[in-house]
Amino acid sequence: MASVRIELFPWITELCGGSRTDHMILEVEIQGGETVRGLLYRLASQYPEFAQRAFDTQAGLPSPLVSLFLNDRFLELAGGLDTALSSGDSLTLIPAWEGGSALAHVEPETV
Repeated sequence: MASVRIELFPWITELCGGSRTDHMILEVEIQGGETVRGLLYRLASQYPEFAQRAFDTQAGLPSPLVSLFLNDRFLELAGGLDTALSSGDSLTLIPAWEGGSALAHVEPETV
């Protein structure tokens, strides 16, 4: 049976039944032609908290709080949400980076 590996990083793990601070790996069977978007819909139907905070099922889009990587490539560079999955693929979900440099908040010294 064809399967993909889904790797989840903290806080996303909590949305799929794990601890908020754990790293989690799921092995999920896929159907021929299933896309990344289809797999995210399946996760959302299995884990309601995932649907509430990580994947908008009405829009069919991941939350801006989540970054996705397919086979270690940023999802947009790997073909996007409608990319067909193959057995052995790896989908990684990590909290999105936000904010700027800590140095941006440092007051300049006055002379």
